[in-house]
Formats: sequence, structure tokens, C-alpha cells
Amino acid sequence: MDETPIKAGHQKRPGAQKGKMKSGWFWPMYGDADEVVFTYSNSRGKLHIEQVLKSQFSGTLISDGYAAYAHYAAAQENITHAQ
Repeated sequence: MDETPIKAGHQKRPGAQKGKMKSGWFWPMYGDADEVVFTYSNSRGKLHIEQVLKSQFSGTLISDGYAAYAHYAAAQENITHAQ
């Protein structure tokens, strides 16, 4: 699992620069059957990791050094974290 920033959609908040796009995040996940799934979130927060993996995932979570992955894996009995 990883998080990748993207620009998508127009900002609609007051005072936003005209033509400026919002920041978002794609979260690609690689599965054990060589499949890739891309989820999307408006933030890079750990809440997205928790929502996507929930209690449905078990096994080895391969990720980069982002601390949110390590914290999530440490709280789960059935997950081994590999960086």
C-alpha cells in the first residue's frame, strides 16, 4: 500500500485562487493475486488506511516509511509490517 498525491477537481472554498485544483491522494494496493486496486481520499491521514483495510486484511503490509502504516500494523494481531 502507498499514498500518491494528485491534483483533481476545482477548489470551491472562499478565497481560493481561480483555476487552482484540489489536492487528493490515490492509495494503490497490490494484492496476492497480482491485482492492483486504487482507492482515493481527500487526505493522507491514517483514517483512510483504517477504513480501507478494516479487519478484513491479514498478512504482510508492504509500505514505505510513512509512520501511519507502522502504527496501524502494530495495533493489529494478524498483520506483519514490511517496509
